[in-house]
Amino acid sequence: MTFPASDSIEDVYQRLNLSMSVLLAAGLLTFLSFRHWAMLLGFLAGGLIAVINFRILKRTIATVGEALAEGKTPASARQQAMKFILRYALLAAALYVIFKSSQVSVYGLFAGLFLPAGAVVIEAFYELYLAFRRGI
Repeated sequence: MTFPASDSIEDVYQRLNLSMSVLLAAGLLTFLSFRHWAMLLGFLAGGLIAVINFRILKRTIATVGEALAEGKTPASARQQAMKFILRYALLAAALYVIFKSSQVSVYGLFAGLFLPAGAVVIEAFYELYLAFRRGI
């Protein structure tokens, strides 16, 4: 059995970005329609943090992968660790500020942070659909 050529990683990345954007817009419209402002702001903050974190993670993986493929030494482990810590410090700061303002908005923040997970589920269903369509 031969498998047809699959999409490139860049195609998958673009679909994940599109899915996260659609989920973010849908969540914002949902909270806006209910006029639940605290949860809307928490969701927006969580969604933006998730999207930024996803892009930074993609860029870091691509940089390290390219360096390894070219036989070069990737950026120092210390620099990578500092980026990792900085991302989670940003998340902790946002969580602290939001938690102090309203506990309800924390629920929105966590919902926003799960945007990449939702996008991955959508991508999994899309790949499953393609597999069935191709008869694999």
